[in-house]
Amino acid sequence: MSTTQPQPSAHDETVTYALDGTETPSTAIVEAVAAASGRDAAPSPESSDPLPPLFNTVDPDALDSLFASAGEDVSLSFTYAGYEVVLENGTVSVTPA
Repeated sequence: MSTTQPQPSAHDETVTYALDGTETPSTAIVEAVAAASGRDAAPSPESSDPLPPLFNTVDPDALDSLFASAGEDVSLSFTYAGYEVVLENGTVSVTPA
């Protein structure tokens, strides 16, 4: 998990999450959407409404590989669990879709 807490941006409904360098982009995306939606990142006996698996939307291994080998000019956006996700320059921004 990132040590940087998700922060609301200038737009009240957008949450921006900065990767701390120790986590994968796919993990950061799930954490950011969980923070924005108030849902659990993973199923557990206590969770009543966990997020769906990220792999239902995008291949997490391919996403992590893309950002591990690419320069800072890479940007990716897609919809996951009702949120528009934008990953670029070491940050994840999520906005309700």
